[in-house]
Amino acid sequence: MAIFLEKSPGKGNFVKIRYKMKKLLTVLVAAVFVSATASAQYFNFGVKGGVAANWMPGTQIDWYSELGPAGTDRVLPNIGFYAGVSGTLEMDGSFFPQIEILYSRKGITTNNDIFGKYSRDISYIQVPLLAGFKLSDDRFRVTFGPEFGFCIGQKVKYGNQYEVDPASLGKPKPFNFAVALQATYLIADGFGVEAKFDYGVTTTLDEPGDKGRNMSTQIGICYYFGL
Repeated sequence: MAIFLEKSPGKGNFVKIRYKMKKLLTVLVAAVFVSATASAQYFNFGVKGGVAANWMPGTQIDWYSELGPAGTDRVLPNIGFYAGVSGTLEMDGSFFPQIEILYSRKGITTNNDIFGKYSRDISYIQVPLLAGFKLSDDRFRVTFGPEFGFCIGQKVKYGNQYEVDPASLGKPKPFNFAVALQATYLIADGFGVEAKFDYGVTTTLDEPGDKGRNMSTQIGICYYFGL
């Protein structure tokens, strides 16, 4: 079969529109933080990290061999982790904006009763832009908002001595968009514990028909300097 590629006449316009949307998003984010900074008491910097239980509902895994039926896939917890930095603008009142830059490993793990274990670990640099509210004497904090993920690699392991259909090993999409809900409790002197849930909005893999999305539940610790 011969496949011929030709330039789409509307591609240039699409690239320009996408560039303008990214530029507009950057301007809006900058405007929000500049406006918040004007009424902020101080900027607070912190570090955080923890473990994550990941899954990818909607992902299709296809096995093949001379043995015939592929058996049944059972979903197992995909254990990953995250680590990075966080910054908040401490303001008068209960509201505060928060931005984070994190390394995060997400993915999916299954166990097939014929072929064995399959796992796909995908690494991201994530940038959550969160709106936060302080409760219970500022110790308990709830944040939520969009999360922008940039894929930096993946690692796939599968089966015992069998092979997985190469179609299921497609590349992750370079960009992942999710929404996040996070709860943090500051115990003392800036040290705290946190729990977070990520819900993937965009599909994860660059494969036609695959509807898998990154989902993650995270538990970790954090430390904010100056709190």
